[in-house]
Amino acid sequence: MKKYQLIVVGGGPGGYTAAFRAAELGMSVAIVDDNDLGGVCLNWGCIPTKSLLKNAEVFELINNARHEVFSEINKENNYNMLLNFIEKI
Repeated sequence: MKKYQLIVVGGGPGGYTAAFRAAELGMSVAIVDDNDLGGVCLNWGCIPTKSLLKNAEVFELINNARHEVFSEINKENNYNMLLNFIEKI
């Protein structure tokens, strides 16, 4: 069985930052988490939500524009493209 100098419980923003820093300082480190590294904020909450909100704001600006260039926007395709983009974050 491998032994570690530090075991970090939780791979959220604080946990993975602590683990990386300890590893940089030469410690053998393990992270224990029951989900994806990065936690809720990185994977589902803050960052994807901010991206969705900003993209929705831009989409609304373009959708409400009176310029000919934006008059033929295919809303459904743009919405699907937006969702695909957010899933990649």
